[in-house]
Amino acid sequence: MKAIVFERYGSADVLGLQDVETPDVGDDGVLVQVRAAAVNPYDWHFMTGLPYFFRLQLGLRRPRINGFGSDLAGRVEAVGPSVTRFRPGDEVYGRVDQAPGSALMDLGSLAEYVRVSEESIRPRPARLTAEEAAAVPLAGITALRAMRDTGAVQPGQHVLINGASGGVGTFAVQIAKAMGAEVTGVCSTRNVDLVRSIGADHVVDYTRDDVTHGGPRFDLMLDNVGNHSPTECVRMLKPGATYLASFDHPGNRWLGPMGHVLPMSIRSRFAGWRMVLLQPERRDTDLDALTELIDVGAVTPVVDRTFPMVDTREAIEYLAGRHASGKVIVTP
Repeated sequence: MKAIVFERYGSADVLGLQDVETPDVGDDGVLVQVRAAAVNPYDWHFMTGLPYFFRLQLGLRRPRINGFGSDLAGRVEAVGPSVTRFRPGDEVYGRVDQAPGSALMDLGSLAEYVRVSEESIRPRPARLTAEEAAAVPLAGITALRAMRDTGAVQPGQHVLINGASGGVGTFAVQIAKAMGAEVTGVCSTRNVDLVRSIGADHVVDYTRDDVTHGGPRFDLMLDNVGNHSPTECVRMLKPGATYLASFDHPGNRWLGPMGHVLPMSIRSRFAGWRMVLLQPERRDTDLDALTELIDVGAVTPVVDRTFPMVDTREAIEYLAGRHASGKVIVTP
């Protein structure tokens, strides 16, 4: 089968489309024929090995995991004898499994076939295409946990989503609205209509207006960009508010987001608000909650564009340009 693999850190040039062995389904595995996969900033970090302190987990000189991509949607091709929840022909979506003995995901969804456990996938919602379903897992779970778990959004609260048109942002706007919040989304001019169409009550065009000056104050801020100083955040947040950081800062090759987050964390201790750095976490039951929101029409994935697998390099370069509206999808 064909798959995207990489054996060294670097730019998109390290990605190659190669012939590899089709995975053995094993006793408890599910072999999925991939119809669509998403690329995420998470994958970019694996490819580049940046920031450098990530390599303590990724592999100091070479990546420990050579596959690429974590999110997928597809059709069940075969199941192991111990599998009870799925059978060949089922349409599913989800994420690759965690690598054995590691907190990392065993990447490899950008392939014609991938072996996963039955716990890591769910039936594909009938409302979604394969491309839309592949857009959900990593970004959707990040947004869900930000709004529901860490942020504990309550009806009537004022929520600010900075970077509302990106992968996590488009899910966060919809989830916060489903939880009864009044949502303000910040984006560029070309995405104002998009952010309004997915439910934002107020949209701030950052090229024209400064949300840090003279506007309302918020109970919760999800920051997907990291472009505001602690002083600016103080002006936006109510006393006792929560600030959630979900950005990467690729320009800082050594510390990544930590160079921005650490000063914010120190300042928050004296400013009367709580600061939390969101981290990718695995909890497969979160897919059940997302599926319910999708089924009732509260959440619809936003897909910016789709690339064929032979153009994966172009897909990851487009993602790295940080101007995608919603998710970037790759199809075998």
